[in-house]
Amino acid sequence: MLITIILWPFEGRTLQIAYGNLQEDTRNIRDTSSTNNCAIVIVPGILGSNLFNNNGNQIWSPTGIGITGLFLDQMYLSESGVPQQNLSAQASNINNSNTNYGANDTYEDLYLGLYNAFGDSCDVIFFSYDFRLNNSTAANQLQTVLAGYDQIVFVSHSMGGLVTSKFLANSENNRNRTILNVSVAVPYTGAAKCIDAMYTGEIVKQLGLYLYKNQMRQMSMNSYASYQLLPTEDYRNETGYYPVKVGNVYYDNAITVLKNTLWGKYQGTNNVKPMFDAASSFHSSLFLSGVHSTMLVPTVYMAGIGANTIKTINLDSSYDKTGVEFVNDGDDTILSGSANPQGLAYTYPNKTHMSMVTDNTMISTIISIINYMAGIPADYLSAGSDRQMSFAGCDPNHIIKNRRGWITAIGNTEIDARRIVILTDESSILFQYDSIIEELGGDLIDHEGRIIGNVETGIKGGKKIYILNDGAYCLKGFDTVKADYMTAGYYEKSIYVDGCNGACVLDIGDFSNKRVSCFGIGEDGAGICVKSIVEMSEEALDSLNSDEEEHVYE
Repeated sequence: MLITIILWPFEGRTLQIAYGNLQEDTRNIRDTSSTNNCAIVIVPGILGSNLFNNNGNQIWSPTGIGITGLFLDQMYLSESGVPQQNLSAQASNINNSNTNYGANDTYEDLYLGLYNAFGDSCDVIFFSYDFRLNNSTAANQLQTVLAGYDQIVFVSHSMGGLVTSKFLANSENNRNRTILNVSVAVPYTGAAKCIDAMYTGEIVKQLGLYLYKNQMRQMSMNSYASYQLLPTEDYRNETGYYPVKVGNVYYDNAITVLKNTLWGKYQGTNNVKPMFDAASSFHSSLFLSGVHSTMLVPTVYMAGIGANTIKTINLDSSYDKTGVEFVNDGDDTILSGSANPQGLAYTYPNKTHMSMVTDNTMISTIISIINYMAGIPADYLSAGSDRQMSFAGCDPNHIIKNRRGWITAIGNTEIDARRIVILTDESSILFQYDSIIEELGGDLIDHEGRIIGNVETGIKGGKKIYILNDGAYCLKGFDTVKADYMTAGYYEKSIYVDGCNGACVLDIGDFSNKRVSCFGIGEDGAGICVKSIVEMSEEALDSLNSDEEEHVYE
């Protein structure tokens, strides 16, 4: 989630605030019975964790009975950002049926999708933290939780991505252990919407907190974490929009303006609150020798677009809010550019800030990214009921990735950006459209002696992985096959065939809206064709689908 009071992670759910002694605070603890050295960690956004007081009362989480300002009052912070009460965040016992899925179980589908896919290989952890405090505090707690894990995969959502960024910046050891970071709608350069929250204290009205907007505003404008969500100096460079306008003048740097607001100062004084400088120091600490910490590990950046999102806050000469300006280049909470450092993000149309982690299509995409890029075996590749089986991936030690997590080579062999990846049985034989492909020292050689891809054998389960140039290929001698289409190494689509007997047809409608088949391949008649997303001519397609003699490979 992004910001206290407006950026709410419970879209489409009923809001309630709990009271009473509900359940024990288990914090973030590792299951001591676990023998896994791999952890897949969900780091939620602001408002996404349950909070409890010392009496065990659930102060923040819409899972109880009723709503009351009494418990919201316990979330108050002083003007220096000091909590009125120390609250603790409940977390899951690893791989336990009583798992905490975040406030209002918002991340339940994501957690279960990851657990069903990877629970046999990795501990799946939901990391809860006190979202009112400096994200550096949460990052230090995260380091304690993950002590002892040799391999870590993050699924970082919204402000949780700032916590992960700080964890990565804290030490080389943390970065070395992080084999993949899936960054989902993370406001790396902040959000203008969080400025609006400082003025209004309003959550989406139908969620029932309108009566308590004063409590929510008080917490927000005194929270260190909230200030770390304000637009940074890089906001305009990354988004293309100005964060604030005073009168008729647009300003590049929101912080210099916001320090003049009443909420940015101690009450009745001209003394600026310390959270501004702390936020600047926090964001500066995320860069190591000028490089953002997430770019020092394999990271896939994901952003939503197509929803009206605040880009600029309009202020008068007294620095009171007079209005907002919208653009549809965001997910309703943050602009795509803020989640898109240096233009590296993949954008997903018509996805809201929360549907990025609650929509089954997005969850399936996240699972597939982890399966392929981290090389972790996945039992299921999709989040819904129509789950698809997968295989163990290629040995991650043999895969070379760039800073975006894209596969760029197998072994020491560089590969092109666009690829078809086929995972199949080790006994399989690959054909090009008109000739057999020679496998030589890990390279795939066509009939003209050109290297058209790579092959990796010796994979767990007796599998073989082909990484091929974009093109049309046929395969025989297999029982099962999974074909992925990659753009610059990034997973786009996947299709799966099991138990192919006789003539096989692989429907690649997901790739190109065309059906391509290879009948009569080999003496046993079994075979399969994988065609790239690049459109072939109708003549070539008809020829490929024909039963003509030249397409029967002996």
